[in-house]
Amino acid sequence: MVSTSYTAILKSKKRSNVLLEDEHSNATTTAFDSFDILQAKERKEIVHMVIDNLKPQESLMLKLFYLDEQRIQEITGMSQANIKVLLHRARKQFHAELEKVIGQQKKNLL
Repeated sequence: MVSTSYTAILKSKKRSNVLLEDEHSNATTTAFDSFDILQAKERKEIVHMVIDNLKPQESLMLKLFYLDEQRIQEITGMSQANIKVLLHRARKQFHAELEKVIGQQKKNLL
């Protein structure tokens, strides 16, 4: 089940990259729209970087639940209680890691 989950995550990454490229090629954007796209891309990169720095199980749970939008009942291989605990721990760790990244960026900006 876990290998199936990893495969699904890899497919979704490829699909999201294609969608982002399509937005750039199909849209005639103004400077403001380009800036918004750049900001969204940077936020997405930061989120993926932080998720990739988490423990593998925590990273997998966050990706399945938030990025692949799977419900807890759809995630198999573990009990629902175990999945909820992993999600809770992963969220806490994600916020701690994100604070480290944002703190470093603040230092670079000043």
